[in-house]
Amino acid sequence: MIPTIGTADREALEAGLKRLKLRRIREVIDEAAELATQEEPGYLDFVAYLVEQEIAAREQTQFQKRLKAARFREIKRLEDFDFAFQTSISRQTIAELANLGFIEAKENIALCGPSGVGKSHLAIALGYEAVKAGYRVGYYPFDELLADLYASLADGSI
Repeated sequence: MIPTIGTADREALEAGLKRLKLRRIREVIDEAAELATQEEPGYLDFVAYLVEQEIAAREQTQFQKRLKAARFREIKRLEDFDFAFQTSISRQTIAELANLGFIEAKENIALCGPSGVGKSHLAIALGYEAVKAGYRVGYYPFDELLADLYASLADGSI
């Protein structure tokens, strides 16, 4: 049985967790303590549970930061792409690109075609896969990219 702690000890625990920036553990500590009194896990199991919670929360936070930094207009996913409508695009080729081997190989890909065939959808979806894999991504529609390049030429920051 885990002994209960007094108010001063609780405040010190909260302060220590805050100082160590263990936000998720601070959020789940009461729930975890209650669960521990019911299930009576070993000390290492209890600590492992808290660490898993903290890691999962940090990974989610990092994912959200990378997703926001990517500046996608909207989220598009590969599973939402209609390959039946756009038969000129090979599902197998896109699946291979989704493995992100081109990033490791430092290769570029170019999606070419007329308007309305799904180039932006596929670009965003591949970018989303890269964000999920831990890569930093920047999404720039061509007109915004050119505007940024011209602005950097004008102020000499290119």
